[in-house]
Amino acid sequence: MKLWAECGFGGCAVRERARPDLIGVVGLSVPLFSHEFLPAVTVGWRFAPRTWRTGYPTETATAVLDQAFTTIGLDRVGCVTNAQNRRSISVAGRLGMSAIMETSVPSDDGTRMVTALLLQVDRDAWLVRPHRSKRAGVAADPSP
Repeated sequence: MKLWAECGFGGCAVRERARPDLIGVVGLSVPLFSHEFLPAVTVGWRFAPRTWRTGYPTETATAVLDQAFTTIGLDRVGCVTNAQNRRSISVAGRLGMSAIMETSVPSDDGTRMVTALLLQVDRDAWLVRPHRSKRAGVAADPSP
């Protein structure tokens, strides 16, 4: 809620329209660590394994990036993912993100360092590509 109040963005709960259960989370955030090459705002997603290969991460992250570049007016959005997470890297690729570099970053729980891939997409590249999803099977609810 603090991120929503301070920045006007944050995470959104994701569910299938036909079912009430939560299947994932997608949204914009401010990274908990700074890196000279990483944009100040990142996009991220986490989905239940049963939804993998459904296109939901790409579909919902597309909506979030549309808002980031059109409504919020950001110039660049980054993404940080485990360098071994091929599914997440594939989603980032479908979103038009380019790899910046591999680097060590703190793990989610802050107890160790992990190798992450930093990616980014800029507004100009985003706005010229055909990326809008034609599916209407999921709903993302802001969760401030």
